[in-house]
Amino acid sequence: MDFKEIKLWDSSQEKNVPSGYEFVSSGNRYLTTTMKKLCRDQGACIYSRMKKGPKFNFATGYFVPRDVVVEAETRRVESAARREKQRMKAAVYRVRREAKYVKEFQEVIVKQFPGFPKSEVESVADRACKVGSERVGRTKQLSLDEKVRLAVAAHARHEHTNYEELLGDTWTDEEYREVRSRVAPEVDSILETWRSGKHVSIDNGKEE
Repeated sequence: MDFKEIKLWDSSQEKNVPSGYEFVSSGNRYLTTTMKKLCRDQGACIYSRMKKGPKFNFATGYFVPRDVVVEAETRRVESAARREKQRMKAAVYRVRREAKYVKEFQEVIVKQFPGFPKSEVESVADRACKVGSERVGRTKQLSLDEKVRLAVAAHARHEHTNYEELLGDTWTDEEYREVRSRVAPEVDSILETWRSGKHVSIDNGKEE
């Protein structure tokens, strides 16, 4: 028979699964991928036990020919060391790539804003570029220069104005927009000062 994946939506449909099939729970990506590949190579069907979710449907496991399960498990065990080595190599690469990106982010901060406090450059870059944070440094929709500008503006707003004090602990969307609008001129002034190479005193907000 030709390979195809048949979805089973309730237990009554499982009676149509041919003999010689074994159920394997989902969760191991390598095992699932390998079983599907072997079934495709052999032209054997694979049956997915499906579950309806609140946003999307997903497979909780698969009925697969027993010989395919044995072969896939054998390959999983035999390749475990190699795959772990690849994962470690990839992890090292990601760390180096992220460190390079953060370093570049820092360099652009200093280039765009030569008056930016040197003691704060590292923390701003680390915060903006934190993996998984969904902060401005992680977006792919903006240029690096624009991401740096927005990150520095946010830092100026939170750390060099009374924005936090004005906003308080709880606020509505309207209050949020109003406070941001109120401190916007001060933020622009601070950015212009940093851009010109002058420094802003953290204590009194005056140029140094």
